[in-house]
Amino acid sequence: MPRKSIGETAMTDAERQARYRAARAAGKPVIALKLGASEGGRAAAMAHTGALAGNDKIYEDVFRQSGVIRARSLRDLLDFARGIPVLPTPKGNNVVIITGAGGSGVLLSDACVDNGLSLMAMPADLDAAFRKFIPPFGAAGNPVDITGGEPPITYVNTVKLGLSDERIHSLILGYWHTIVTPPMVFARNMVEVKNAMKAKGIEKPIVASLAGDIEVEEAADYLYQNGIVAYAYSTEIPVAVLGANNDTIRCELADPALSSVAPNAFQSGYRAAALLGDLLLGIKPKSYDQRVEPLGVVTRHSTDVLAVEDRNVAAALSFIRERACHGITVSQVLEHAHASRSQIERKFRQCIGRSPQSEIRRVQLRKIRQLLLETDFPLKRIAELTGFEHMEYMCVLFKRMTGVSPGSYRVRMQDKAVSAVTSAAAAS
Repeated sequence: MPRKSIGETAMTDAERQARYRAARAAGKPVIALKLGASEGGRAAAMAHTGALAGNDKIYEDVFRQSGVIRARSLRDLLDFARGIPVLPTPKGNNVVIITGAGGSGVLLSDACVDNGLSLMAMPADLDAAFRKFIPPFGAAGNPVDITGGEPPITYVNTVKLGLSDERIHSLILGYWHTIVTPPMVFARNMVEVKNAMKAKGIEKPIVASLAGDIEVEEAADYLYQNGIVAYAYSTEIPVAVLGANNDTIRCELADPALSSVAPNAFQSGYRAAALLGDLLLGIKPKSYDQRVEPLGVVTRHSTDVLAVEDRNVAAALSFIRERACHGITVSQVLEHAHASRSQIERKFRQCIGRSPQSEIRRVQLRKIRQLLLETDFPLKRIAELTGFEHMEYMCVLFKRMTGVSPGSYRVRMQDKAVSAVTSAAAAS
């Protein structure tokens, strides 16, 4: 979260936008409150500070392209900053509501629509699975209404099912205060279920809305302290936080993550400035269609996956591609894949033609290239983000695998961008 609001410093500054991209690359959410969204607000900003507030549509596009989460109010800014860092990134868009009150379920559904969230269409098999845990007069579908008189075990079973099923990506819980399931009993049970599933490697965003007397405030705070973003007396705020958490760059949110083209922003800016200069001088450009060659492709899982039938190898590959930049060892891969070293070594060479250690290094190398291309991080910081304890070893390994040092690679990519601009200037 930036220390200053966007209204204080123009987001058209390329350096500030680059910092936002760098923060995103480091896994840090950036939340912005842009002042002067309306005509009246822009006039007030001009009168108060003498600064132009800027076109709101342009800011909206810049925020979206940079991965910035936009808050629409000061309350949103504070709630997003409180909640988003607690939530894991969802692996998809399917949201399921589990509620102890029908009215709460309807309000939460409305809030999902308002915040651009996708309520999952309940498959028949999953509907039947939920019905095993709720009373006959309850409702499965989505929301799953377990009704208000149910004991804690009903919440436990339905939430456990929601976390277990891979088709569900996020959960919204609606709690209504009852004597059968008091607020703190509900809260402790939900935290126990969440932690038990996390121990099995299953982690999904969970938000909760709690309604009742003053006891729900303590329960909401307990849930938040244990990784479930909860609010008392509100169905709108927890859903808004979940919606903001979902509004990240789609390349990173998709499962698998999507490869993308790295644009040459430097040359694009130069071309735009040159075109604007000609227009101000009354010079009609030969063409408004300006094509800018990209810097390259940022490879992510969508174009970096293999169809592997062997379950041990598939599990090991998945673990490596998710954890390689955390400094994992081959021993940890073996433990996750439930196989011996000799088995995994042999199967890896049969399936992908390289060893587990080579695969770890390959994934790290891909991330190093991405950070060199997309950020201005120093090499020490890149080493930390890619799982290397010592920057020097990272540099040696990078040069051994690519033939150039990390610094030379970064300079070469920058030179490519400058060369393209120079060529464009000469042509004009």
